[in-house]
This record gives sequence, structure tokens and C-alpha cells, in this order.
Amino acid sequence: MVLKRRRARNWPKAKLRKFKENLFQSVDALPLGIFRFLFGFLLCIEFLVVSRETFLSDYIKPLFHFTYPLFDLLGLKPLSKPYLWLIFYGLQISTVGIMLGLFTRISLIVFTSAFGYFFFMESSVYTNHYYLIFLLSFLLCFGHSGSIFSVDSLIRKDARRNHVDSWEISLLRSRFASSFSTALWQK
Repeated sequence: MVLKRRRARNWPKAKLRKFKENLFQSVDALPLGIFRFLFGFLLCIEFLVVSRETFLSDYIKPLFHFTYPLFDLLGLKPLSKPYLWLIFYGLQISTVGIMLGLFTRISLIVFTSAFGYFFFMESSVYTNHYYLIFLLSFLLCFGHSGSIFSVDSLIRKDARRNHVDSWEISLLRSRFASSFSTALWQK
């Protein structure tokens, strides 16, 4: 009876310890590198081909922008046309950097900042896909997705890592799972 009580008391600690061990377990980095490449490839298609035509009508031509409350709360205002184009070109260049894995972390931060600016600047063009892109790029900023299958790993040998912590891949998986389960629930 006493043994069962001890086990019952130690059960949460044991589960938490096992969870921490699994979270920081070393796993192969190649899936993360391939995901970064494919994510960057799709972003290149979106922002170098598709959005070139819609960007002008969605962000440059409107006289009034339906901004999100966060945008107004931070005191941000839509910039003038030349600056909007400059940010868009920076966004396009960063997508190529993400795909190739060239200055990966900097490219991800530039992309997330520029995309976040456009995302929060105009709520009338909102889609769930843009929200997912923003969240994924934000999460990739904190990982080591440029450590393998990238130009960075070829240029700097110290940046190359064959293994990453399990939390980096699990975080992306959970983001997809929560997005798609929410979409499934709403449909």
C-alpha cells in the first residue's frame, strides 16, 4: 500500500522528467533542413511569381488600409509607396535566402518582419495560409534549420550540425497539427 502511494506521488515527476528527456533528445537534422528548403521554395513561388501581380492592388493602391488593432497599438502606419516596394523586395530576397539556406537566420528574421508588417497592415486580404506562413517563419527563426542542407553549412563548417534537439521538429509538427485540427473543426 505504501509503495503504491509513493509511485502515485512520483508519477508526475517521472512523466515530466521523461518529457524533458524526449524534448532534448538528439534527432537527425536533415528533415528540418529539407522542410526549410521546401518552405523557402514555396515562398519563392508565392512572392516572386504570384504576389507580384496582386501586391500592387492589395497593398500599394488602396487609399485606406484596414489594419489590425495590434498594428495601431504599436503606433505603426502604412509607409509610402517607395518604402512598401523596398520592403517587398527585401521580402523577395529573403525567400531566396531561406530556400538556399544562405544567411538562414537573418533571412528568416527579415522575412518574418517584412511579412508580419504586410500581414498586420492589411486585414482585408487575410487568409489562414498567410497566418500559418507567419507562424512557421516565426518558429523557424529560433531553430537550427540552416545547419544542414544549406549554403551556410557549406561555407561555415562550424555551422553544420547533423543533429538537432527534438523540440525543433516537434514544435513545427504541433503547429501543423493545431492549424489543421482547428481548420477541420471549423469546417
